[in-house]
Amino acid sequence: MFSGADAVNAGASDAHIKALTALSADEIQALTIRAAAMLEGTKTRVREMGRRIAAERDAAVPAPDPVSLAALLDEPDEGATYRVGQLWPTAGRVLLAAPFKSGKSTLIGNLIRVLVDGGQFLDRFEVRSVGKVVLIDTELDRRTLRRWLRAQGIRNAAAVTVMPLRGAVSSFDITDPTTRSEWAQSIAGADVVILDCLRPVLDALGLSEDKDAGRVLVGFDALLAHGPPERAGTRRLAAARLARRAVEDRSWRRR
Repeated sequence: MFSGADAVNAGASDAHIKALTALSADEIQALTIRAAAMLEGTKTRVREMGRRIAAERDAAVPAPDPVSLAALLDEPDEGATYRVGQLWPTAGRVLLAAPFKSGKSTLIGNLIRVLVDGGQFLDRFEVRSVGKVVLIDTELDRRTLRRWLRAQGIRNAAAVTVMPLRGAVSSFDITDPTTRSEWAQSIAGADVVILDCLRPVLDALGLSEDKDAGRVLVGFDALLAHGPPERAGTRRLAAARLARRAVEDRSWRRR
């Protein structure tokens, strides 16, 4: 609100102030609402501008040139490589779905450990180790997550970046280009990004697991596309039913 002191500081004289008509309670309320609406309008325009800037940045990625089948077939075939032998192709995406309390978190802990420390996944599958793993956790509070990760016995702890999001999951709105660009900066340099898990993200953003899981997964694809081609993503979903919906949307069983 504009006070008398503000008016004096702006150069108003006593005569000017005395000439002012007192506002009624309704008029004050109307002006307050109008000021709040103007502020919200400014915020909306800022968000829209941010989205346009992010969209322009995304559009700067050139579309691939078309190639004839003859030229494509003339290219030499490369041997298939795996991040995790027989399970996870290099630069692929993996979705983990299993019933409640079936050991998904333990499986992810084992994966993180062998990715940065070396060794076999589940004492069976060969693993190509990486330099940096980012874990985005949306379920556990910081204390519980710390205890759980300590129990994994990860030796090369400096190679793992942890982002505990419980209580702030709505900040991971990767369906928004501006927010996605900000997150791309946060995970820069990661070879593997693990999102554990998707359901809280859908809930925080008010999205339907039946209809909108694909939107978040598409946003996750775009997030990973900001980085080097070798970056891969592992997604863990909270329930098998939600995982099935996501697989139907994007065929993410393994690719």
